[in-house]
Amino acid sequence: MIKNKYQTVLVSSLVLILLIVIADVFYALKRMTLIEGNLDAVVNEHIYHAAMVEKMIFHARERSLLLHQLAVTDDPFEQEKIKDAF
Repeated sequence: MIKNKYQTVLVSSLVLILLIVIADVFYALKRMTLIEGNLDAVVNEHIYHAAMVEKMIFHARERSLLLHQLAVTDDPFEQEKIKDAF
């Protein structure tokens, strides 16, 4: 009788521990999914910023070349064309 009681307590304890472990695993998986979603948003934002930086570098390079052309050109008509390009 006592042996069956201890077996019942032992099995109940193991089932309870197993349920707690399973619940913890599902909670961790849910948190990982949320973190993955946030990570995707951060990566997309960095990609967007990198594209904008590339665009700014391209336009800055173009303006620099135009300013250099303006500085070395002596022809007033050519200078007006370059100023209009700004």
